[in-house]
Amino acid sequence: MKIVVTGGTGFIGSHVVERAAARGHDVIVVARRPELATRAARFARIVRGDVTNPDSLADALRRADAVVHCAAEFGPGADRETQERVTLQGTRNVLSAALWAGIRRFVHMSTLAVHRPPQARGTLREESALWPRVPRWNTYARLKVKAENEARAAGLGSSMGVVVLRPGLVFGARDRHATPRMLDALRSGRAMIVGRGDNIVPCVAAEDVADAALQAVEGAGLQGRAYALCGEERVTQRALWAAHANAAGLEPPRRRISRTALSALATWTETLSLLTRRPPLLTRFEGWVMAADARVDTTRAAADLGWRGETPIASAVARAVAVALRGRERPAAALAAAVVDVPRVEDATAAATLPSVAEER
Repeated sequence: MKIVVTGGTGFIGSHVVERAAARGHDVIVVARRPELATRAARFARIVRGDVTNPDSLADALRRADAVVHCAAEFGPGADRETQERVTLQGTRNVLSAALWAGIRRFVHMSTLAVHRPPQARGTLREESALWPRVPRWNTYARLKVKAENEARAAGLGSSMGVVVLRPGLVFGARDRHATPRMLDALRSGRAMIVGRGDNIVPCVAAEDVADAALQAVEGAGLQGRAYALCGEERVTQRALWAAHANAAGLEPPRRRISRTALSALATWTETLSLLTRRPPLLTRFEGWVMAADARVDTTRAAADLGWRGETPIASAVARAVAVALRGRERPAAALAAAVVDVPRVEDATAAATLPSVAEER
C-alpha cells in the first residue's frame, strides 16, 4: 500500500513512517525541506510539499492509497495565526488534495483535547461530546476541534474513508516538547505537583499511536469512526513526574500548587511572554493537561482495530529522556540541524523554557 504521511519528520509522524515501512508499505513523506529529512529518508521517499500550500501537495498524493495526517503547529512559542494556518487550514488543504487524488483512506490525527473536560475521575469515550465552547486561551484544542469536524465532514458523501484517532499525552523517542520541558522544570527546581498529584493523566506511547494509525489504514469498514487512544495503565501525575526524574537521575518534585494558583501563574507568564517575545515558562494549556483527571475507554479501538496501548509509559518516557539528554550534549549548531528529525509531541505538560518546534509540514 502507498501511504502518504504529513508531519512525517515530526514526533508522532516519524513513528508512523518507521512502523509503516516495517510493515512493508511504500511510504511517502511530505516535507518543506527534504534536504533536512535525513532520518525519514531511511524509511520513505521524501517529496517537497507544505500543508499551507495546497498546490504543493498534488505530486505527493498522486496514485497514493492512504494519507496519515499528523502535521500541526503547536508549542508555547507558536502564535495563533501560525497555528491556525498550519493546523486548521493545513488540514483543509490536505483533505482537498486527498479528495482530488482519489485517496481511499484518510487517517486524521486528532487528540483527546477535543473532548469537553470530564468531571473528576470521569471517563472519556469515543462518543463523548466534543468541546462546544473552547476557552480562547486553548488555541490548540479549539483548532483541533475544528480540524476534526472538517475531516469527518470530508468523508461524508465521498468515497474517501475518514478515520479519526484521538491520542492522549504522547511519550517516546524524539519527543521534542513534553519531556524536554519536564526535564528542564526538574533541573531548575520549578517543577511542582498540581493538587495532590493522584489525578490520572491519559498517556500513550508513540509507537502504540503509530500502530493504531496503520491498523486504521489497513482495516475495513472503519469509515467515519473515531478512536480514543490511551495506554492500558493508569498513570498519575505524580508517577509521570517520577518516571522522568528516575530516567534522568533527578529528584522528583516535592512542592505542590493548587489548580487556581497554577492558572494564575500561567496567565502571568503568558502575559510576560507577549512583552518579552520569548516562550512562556508555563502555559495554561500545560497546567490544564497536568491537572487532567480522566479515565479513557479504548474498547472500540480494541474491537475494531485490535489495538491495545500495551507499551509501559515508563519505558516510553525513558526513551524520550535518553534522546533529550543526547540532544542536550550536542553543540548548538548540531542540535539546530537535527530539529527536523526530532520535533515535538502534539501535547504538553509542565513549565520550562524551550523554543516552539512545529511538526514538520
